[in-house]
Amino acid sequence: MEQIKKGDFIASIVSDFEKLGVTVNPQDLARRAISAPDNFARSYLWKKVEDFQKKSGKKLFSEDDATPLKYLGSCMSIGEIDSFFSEGSDKISELQSLYEKMVSTTRTRVNIDDIRGSFLKKYAGYCGLTLEGIENRKVKHCWLIQIPGDWKTPIFSAEDDINKSLEKQGLILRISKNGSYIGWIDDETTVGELADVFEDSVEPSF
Repeated sequence: MEQIKKGDFIASIVSDFEKLGVTVNPQDLARRAISAPDNFARSYLWKKVEDFQKKSGKKLFSEDDATPLKYLGSCMSIGEIDSFFSEGSDKISELQSLYEKMVSTTRTRVNIDDIRGSFLKKYAGYCGLTLEGIENRKVKHCWLIQIPGDWKTPIFSAEDDINKSLEKQGLILRISKNGSYIGWIDDETTVGELADVFEDSVEPSF
């Protein structure tokens, strides 16, 4: 494996752009977020990361083939990725750890006889939280690991996971309270209340 030095990842990108006749300031590039529309095509970034993974022996991609860098969030900077491949990045290492915990939790088998418990385990995994005290947390304060402020996706993801297991039993989860899907959730709604709704929303799929 090669010893990657600080700035090598960014320098490689700058060099690629220079070959196309485009001048890129390394300092500006380091500050840019990986989702910035004026950076470069997503496929290019993936190829560059793939190259540096092989050179360094350090893995940045997640197991999600469709979006292998999604767990980093949209605000992760190019400079932080450069640091990861050279001297290391505490920020990325922490996100990787949280992602691994989320994956191990969300892969757990759904217990058809305990929908409430299965929901709590999967929901906690998507939010990067432990089960201890989770029922007392406010739903709108529990966010998807990668996207601060996104309280809806953990609900949708847990629902999808549970439905995949239920459909084999001829059942389906139709989340609803007072005729509303999730519109009933307000600033004071707790995860425990949400779990109750999940438990009461299983019905035959026909």
